[in-house]
Amino acid sequence: MATNLEFVEYVCDQINGTGAVRYKKMFGEYMVYVNEKPILLVCNDIVYVKILQCLNALCVECDKGIPYKGAKEHYVLAVDNAELLEQIVDILEQVTPLPKPRRKMLHRTEKASRTGMRTLKAYILPMESHIRYMYEGLDAYKEYWDEKQKRRLRGTK
Repeated sequence: MATNLEFVEYVCDQINGTGAVRYKKMFGEYMVYVNEKPILLVCNDIVYVKILQCLNALCVECDKGIPYKGAKEHYVLAVDNAELLEQIVDILEQVTPLPKPRRKMLHRTEKASRTGMRTLKAYILPMESHIRYMYEGLDAYKEYWDEKQKRRLRGTK
């Protein structure tokens, strides 16, 4: 069961005074960011935070649960207790580092020019495959490449 967007917006409203709050959908569930730091995980309309030493005193009465298969155990937070939620978010915002920026994928020609390459290797296709595609359409082109893949897997040319 995926998380309801209205629930995520309600969670964000509850912690609105803690900083710049936003959320991002990930695989049907949501990550809530405060000042661009990933703070809360919302899965199946349940709010989770990592179990950290700095939260042990505040989360004594919090339940624990696993947000998704393969995840470590997290604290389960009661969203209706806005005061506790804000305290937890304030602490987490201070101890959570900003995520590392992702490197932008470069187009292969741009990457080649930045690394000083003067030539690029290209895939050489026989002209017949291009002509066949132009005249017979995409289906023929797919058939050509599917057959080529099957032959390669069988070990024949």
